[in-house]
Amino acid sequence: MYLCVETGVIHYPSEFDDEEEESLPEDISDSEKYIPVPHKNDLGLGKRVALRFADDLLPDASDEIHDIFRHRGAYGRFKNLLEHRGLLQQWYGYEEEARNKALREWCEVSEIELLD
Repeated sequence: MYLCVETGVIHYPSEFDDEEEESLPEDISDSEKYIPVPHKNDLGLGKRVALRFADDLLPDASDEIHDIFRHRGAYGRFKNLLEHRGLLQQWYGYEEEARNKALREWCEVSEIELLD
């Protein structure tokens, strides 16, 4: 994913070789014009946020959740546990808030002005 600093448009690389789908601009390698948007793991999101959620809101299950994330398929099991406890929607809100905060911080560091 790339952000065009001139227009604010975000460009996504196509997963398919489909002529109907818009491809990346030819000058995408121009670092003056396009900035790669970091992956959630580069922003400290993903597993870290889930573990923080567990520590903050599920202290009685924190050890279990930390163990879940030591194995493959962790997010599915984590979400099943949250659904069983009626906390899945709360998790989605927590995750979105963390993502928004991390992206705003990235924009500030990257000197990208946000319009509200």
